[in-house]
Amino acid sequence: MKKLFLMLIFGISVLFGKVDINSADKNTLMSLTGIGQVTADRIIQYRDANCFSAIDEIKRVKGIGEGKFSKLKELIEAKPCKEK
Repeated sequence: MKKLFLMLIFGISVLFGKVDINSADKNTLMSLTGIGQVTADRIIQYRDANCFSAIDEIKRVKGIGEGKFSKLKELIEAKPCKEK
């Protein structure tokens, strides 16, 4: 069942593209597997201060470890940040 769910999520990401963690709004981030309100807020706070240069940097956000990252890595991307 878990494999089926992950395949479904991966299939949706292929159809609709990956979520850019440098520009996604809170609701879009919350649509990702295992990302709730608090973690979405932390992602936004991190990127406002640092900008993600690679997807594995998301592990620097409190609440996202190796396990959660392994579920997210096929669903996310880190496009270059726009100048502020």
